[in-house]
Amino acid sequence: MNKLLLIDGNNLFHRAYHAIPHLTNKEGEATNAVFGFSNMLIKAIGEVSPRYVACAFDTQAPTFRHIEFEKYKAQRVAPPPDLYPQLPKVKKVLDAYGIKYFEKEGYEADDLLATIAERVTESKSHRAKVVILSGDRDCLQLVDGNIKVQAPGWNLKETTLYGARQVKEKFGLEPHQMVDYKSLTGDPSDNVPGILGVGPKTASSLLQKYHTLENLFKKLAEIPEPLKSKLSAGNQKTY
Repeated sequence: MNKLLLIDGNNLFHRAYHAIPHLTNKEGEATNAVFGFSNMLIKAIGEVSPRYVACAFDTQAPTFRHIEFEKYKAQRVAPPPDLYPQLPKVKKVLDAYGIKYFEKEGYEADDLLATIAERVTESKSHRAKVVILSGDRDCLQLVDGNIKVQAPGWNLKETTLYGARQVKEKFGLEPHQMVDYKSLTGDPSDNVPGILGVGPKTASSLLQKYHTLENLFKKLAEIPEPLKSKLSAGNQKTY
């Protein structure tokens, strides 16, 4: 079966910027993010050997998440002044390779990747296996028999390929449980609150036993104190 490589553009762009020391071209313009992004792209294509490649980027417009939760990513500081001037150059690299990229106001790059992955794996005429190149753990919820996530390390030299087995080994959970896992633990990088006092180990243990967040709260009476009170107090934060 053919393979489709999907690239989380913003995730790789930021990762490249912070991993590669400051570089400039002969005009004095910063190019470290462009260099790192290009290296990861070439490396991934070599490792995955895809028939098709596509990329998605965020836009500057607020997403539906900002509308539903006004504090979403509100803690993030302004990006370095030499970061986003490099983005057009990254897109030129994609153009040079003939790689299509997508953006849509109101949605993040990983929303677009999830939609593309779902449609491609369910297509009758253009069905393909999908590998998503992203260091964003949100993508792990998409993993199934036809979708894997290739996560680059912060040094850009090593990557981890996540199938269902690798997700289970790292988190003790099935990929589809990762949404509930994040609801319990929160995500500081997105300013998403979890339940106070519920860390990764506790969240994993609860979901291994109760399987879903809905079932967990249905059986809250079974859970001993003080965890029961923590879960009860944080119930509204998880939805």
